[in-house]
Amino acid sequence: MGNSRAWPWLLALALGAGCPGAHTDDAGAQDAGGPQDAVGPQDAGGPQDAGAPDAGGAQDAGPEDAGPGHLTELDEAGDLETLAAGDGWVKYLAPIASTAPTPPLLEQCYFQNMNIYEYHINFLLDFEETAEMTYQDYIAWVLDRPTRRWWGGSVQLLNEPHPDGNGGQTLIYTVYAQPLGESALTVDDVIEADSILKGCVTFAPELLAYFPEDNSQQAMANQNLTALQTAGVSVRLP
Repeated sequence: MGNSRAWPWLLALALGAGCPGAHTDDAGAQDAGGPQDAVGPQDAGGPQDAGAPDAGGAQDAGPEDAGPGHLTELDEAGDLETLAAGDGWVKYLAPIASTAPTPPLLEQCYFQNMNIYEYHINFLLDFEETAEMTYQDYIAWVLDRPTRRWWGGSVQLLNEPHPDGNGGQTLIYTVYAQPLGESALTVDDVIEADSILKGCVTFAPELLAYFPEDNSQQAMANQNLTALQTAGVSVRLP
C-alpha cells in the first residue's frame, strides 16, 4: 500500500458527473471518489467525497496515532469511535454475494478509518491491486448493477431508539447505488447488504437499520416496507 499520485483531473471529472436524485456524494449516487462520496443523510454534515485533487492515499494518511487503516469487523462500539471522523460516519465496502471476491477486498467487510481515508477512492488507491483505479472503475464496481463487485455505503451509530424497539441506539447504514434505471436499489439488494453487515457488526447486529438516503431509495423503502421487515431488515426512514 502507499500510492502518492495526485490526480487533479479526477476532481474536474467528479464535479461534472453528479447523478440526479443523489445528494452529491462520493460515488455519483454516493461514493465514487468523484462527485462527492455519499457519507450519509443530506443534513449529516459529512465530508464530500469529491476525490480531492490530491486523491492519493498514504500521503494524506493523517497522524501516526490515527489507528488502523481499516477493520474487517466491528467487535465493539469503540471500534466505531476509532474509525469515525468528526461527523460519526464510517464508510464500508463489502464484496457482493453472487461472485467470488475481487482482490484486494477478500474479507466479508472493510470499514475504513475516516481519519486516514476520507473517501472510498483514497482507500482503494492505497492497495496494489487497485492503485490504478479510475473514477469510472469505481462507478462500475460499486454503483452499476451489471458490473457491481462491491457494496459500498456508510454506517453511523445514533443515540436514538431503534425503529424495531431493539434498544436505545440505532446503527444506521446506507447502500450506494445509481438512483435510476436498472441499477436503482431493490429490496433484494438491501436484504443482501443487511445480511452481510450483520455478519460484520458482531457487537450489535440487532442495532442495524437501513437508512434510505435519496428520493429513489426512500420511495422504494416506503413501497416495500413490509417486505423488508418480513425479511428481517429494520428500516430507519428520514
